[in-house]
Amino acid sequence: MRPAPALHGPLDWNSDPAGSAFPFPALFAPLGIIFAQGTIIFVALRRKMRESNLLQGYPCPINHRAHTMDNESTQPIAFGVAPDLKPAEHRSLGSHFEWISASSTRVGCVRTLNEDACLELIDRQLWAVADGMGGHKAGDVASRSIVDALTAVPWETNFAQFVDSVEQQILSAHQYLLTLGRSLGQIAGSTVVVLLGHARNALVMWAGDSRAYLLRQGALQQLTRDHSYVEELLARGEISAADAHSHPEANVITRAVGAGQELYLDMDILELYHGDMLLLCSDGVYKELTEQQINAIMRHGYSPSGIVQELINACIEHGARDNVSAVVVKVVERV
Repeated sequence: MRPAPALHGPLDWNSDPAGSAFPFPALFAPLGIIFAQGTIIFVALRRKMRESNLLQGYPCPINHRAHTMDNESTQPIAFGVAPDLKPAEHRSLGSHFEWISASSTRVGCVRTLNEDACLELIDRQLWAVADGMGGHKAGDVASRSIVDALTAVPWETNFAQFVDSVEQQILSAHQYLLTLGRSLGQIAGSTVVVLLGHARNALVMWAGDSRAYLLRQGALQQLTRDHSYVEELLARGEISAADAHSHPEANVITRAVGAGQELYLDMDILELYHGDMLLLCSDGVYKELTEQQINAIMRHGYSPSGIVQELINACIEHGARDNVSAVVVKVVERV
């Protein structure tokens, strides 16, 4: 087995011109949405994928099994009472790793509607978390529409084409939600974070403030940069990280599926090593738990299903003011 390189703190997003901050005009203030002006072109990423061995074809698995979590009860969970519901665990053999994953979404202790949705298509090595906004007939529909769109992604033997198909399905969901929002007279939007696996690599794709984390050798690293107003303030050095959590506009996001006429998805590729674990989650998780608490749960030695259960339980024990959703994926080197 190849030794995994150590993680060296958080990613330096400010060194990336594509991640630089620029002023956003605030629109749709009641929903706390700010739409970005300008474009982000992923030419470098596409060239990197096409020049790398990610272009190598890989066989289509025999079984395509979707595992989605339906919305939970409309009744909030009693404060501090964690349900004993361990999520199912799924396994799939890839060319280099065995992939093991689990997911769960809960309504939380305050909300009466679960606007989150999770997706596991482990035989396609495709996972996602979507966090809807807009309330009944909007937020829950938005997140479910994204999950349904991803479930319908046609299988591609070429990884670059598979990534393109995933992106196009999200963009199609974006157009559908824009139309739905106009008919409802309100925003029907959702964040999304997607994980795609191939050979020894993973690709993360996202819009909004749902996050992806990597746990490697006991160190936790955030892989995504939030598309949020607070994140832009942090990038400009106008507030400190300590101030971000309690900022009055902490819930304002700058990008979402179904919000704004054009949608641009950020992407990043990383190489995986034996024992790596990846977490996808909605903001209901990391706003209840610190990174230190998330790290402690993930490196405790639980299986992916155990980690998901412990994360959800910990959020509920902290009051779970929002819906909470988590997907955990572990890779184990084949021998």
